[in-house]
Amino acid sequence: MPALTPSRIDAVLPLLAQDLERARILLRSLARNFTGLGTLWVVARATEHAVIAAELAQIHGPWTLRVLTEFEVVPEFAWSRALRGWYRQQLIKLAIAERIETSNYLTLDSDVICVRPASPEAVAPGGKGLCHVIEEDLHPDWYRGSTRVLGLRPKRQRILHNVTPAVLNREAVLTLQAHLGLRAERGRYRRDLLGLVQRARCALARVRGRPHAPWRLYLMTGAPWTEYALYYTFLEATGRFERYHVLTPDCIYAIDHSVWRSGAATFDSWDPGPLFQGRGAPFFVVVQSITRLPPERVWAKVAPFLEARADSAP
Repeated sequence: MPALTPSRIDAVLPLLAQDLERARILLRSLARNFTGLGTLWVVARATEHAVIAAELAQIHGPWTLRVLTEFEVVPEFAWSRALRGWYRQQLIKLAIAERIETSNYLTLDSDVICVRPASPEAVAPGGKGLCHVIEEDLHPDWYRGSTRVLGLRPKRQRILHNVTPAVLNREAVLTLQAHLGLRAERGRYRRDLLGLVQRARCALARVRGRPHAPWRLYLMTGAPWTEYALYYTFLEATGRFERYHVLTPDCIYAIDHSVWRSGAATFDSWDPGPLFQGRGAPFFVVVQSITRLPPERVWAKVAPFLEARADSAP
């Protein structure tokens, strides 16, 4: 592992082939607006790795592109398909910390767009990642499951920490991994899954060249949980939050002006123009893929602000 570089920031992007067109918009926005991006770690399904690597290689930007398979990041996926969709992406975002080469890293999804000038210092001033907290109990289930997995008493309850895109600290994630690994070694698995865990250990012991980590297996068999509820609750409960993060009243992504699931019906009237004006947060906007809005429609909205010619295809 080379010396960590605080002046740059790596990023992780779990990506499916079906989301390539959305990812093109994301990468164009990063090339236009984000300065100081180090390695972009794209994690793909093994069956889609070649296609995704070839497609993304055509998009040039000021970063180092690394396209890995899910099995390279989470070898346990080779044993079981039980953890699906959203949970696989969450586990990838935590597991990638072992490869990250910068003090902090960005977590990204294909439906994220960088709308304003941003840099490592902007999203992590003084090396501490910005964190926004909503004082509302919007997703209590996220925290119930995560608290159970952690085995810790949360410092605060009835809140919601920011989600993707987020700034995570590499050292903090590795410390979380160690905590979860200790829970695994002490057998803190769900009682109804002990048999499954034992079969998994036996299966993984036969997978050569893909050493497994107890903390990853622990999370795979411990859902429901969410990566950010796990991460921030752990840091707050253990008194580490202020070492790695600073609270900000302004989220790094536009909460009120992003297009969430319910916003699909009114997308025609969505005006992203103000998001591309000014400096400072929000640096990103989300046009949630679950809306099923075609990437072409999204590109038509943001292209005037990302390219000189609005009629260029993503």
